[in-house]
Amino acid sequence: MKLSLIIVLIAMALFAAEPGEDLQVAARRGQLAEVKKLLDAGAPLESKNQYGATPLYLAVFNGHTEVALFLLEKGANPNVTDTFYKSSILDSALQKERPEIVKALIARGVPVSQRQLSMVATDESLPTLQATLTAAHKPEDLTATLRAAITAKQDKAAAILRKAGAAEPKTVNVSKETLASYAGDYVSAAIPLGLKIIAAGDQLKGQGDGQPEFPLTTESATEFSFAMAGLRIVFDGKGGFMLNQGGREFPFVKKGSAAAPVLRKVPDATLAAYAGTYSTTMAPMEIKVSGTDGQLFIEPAGQSRIPLKSESDTEFTFAPAGLKLVFAKSAFTLFQGGKEIPFTKKESAK
Repeated sequence: MKLSLIIVLIAMALFAAEPGEDLQVAARRGQLAEVKKLLDAGAPLESKNQYGATPLYLAVFNGHTEVALFLLEKGANPNVTDTFYKSSILDSALQKERPEIVKALIARGVPVSQRQLSMVATDESLPTLQATLTAAHKPEDLTATLRAAITAKQDKAAAILRKAGAAEPKTVNVSKETLASYAGDYVSAAIPLGLKIIAAGDQLKGQGDGQPEFPLTTESATEFSFAMAGLRIVFDGKGGFMLNQGGREFPFVKKGSAAAPVLRKVPDATLAAYAGTYSTTMAPMEIKVSGTDGQLFIEPAGQSRIPLKSESDTEFTFAPAGLKLVFAKSAFTLFQGGKEIPFTKKESAK
């Protein structure tokens, strides 16, 4: 299951432990025997790395069920949220499709939000959905989740929700003419990410640049949502819309309209100089950099391509993730969440 946002938050594996924190390293690697040995030797169960991630957080984040369940049995705090992703242990368990961990967290009092429930209901991980339903849910949350599953055409998930007591949602009908009027390519001055709105019969769909289509649930004649990403789009009746996600708002207008922003373009020679694959000594991950038509893109390993806004020929940003890259020769520094992470182009690394 991939719970990636449409406005992508860069998901970097920057959870290396602080020097000497052997328990964090063992938990991150899924080394159960080593975890037991270190705890027996007195290693602190709640030690935290530079992002507030504990051994339990690291085990779940990396999908190590046995280690996670063992740490929970030892009394590890199940309610940790890191300072980098602002993501909880339960979020990681849902993302990694670990129903055993989900059940164990719920059994220890961790609540499941309607957003989290909708995320798993609109994907295909039925065991994970069933695990989330072991928690108590408000009737209105079950109904909202059922509507999201119906929109996403997840019939099996919808059946599970109905069995769990979800009431049938009210149908909101919007004319095909109105939906067709919303269709088109949209751009924003706030972020360099184009968003296509597609009218498909009696439903709207969205598609970010370089990303797959996603179905939009009709909330009203002007408001549409995508629960899996916590995304809401509200059309203004003037040829644009406001995208709400993660507590932030991004105005979009139709591409080619008088209000459409003119984004700064980067010279082709500069893009070519930056192109390549970069790595960092701070984490086992790589970022591919590419460019075309004056636009710079980054692609973290295993993720979709992310367009960056050019602030200058050396500085680039992606506002939804609070992300900034500053290039210098065959390297760049990534700034995010108050951290600075140096990256070096692989062919020039020593």
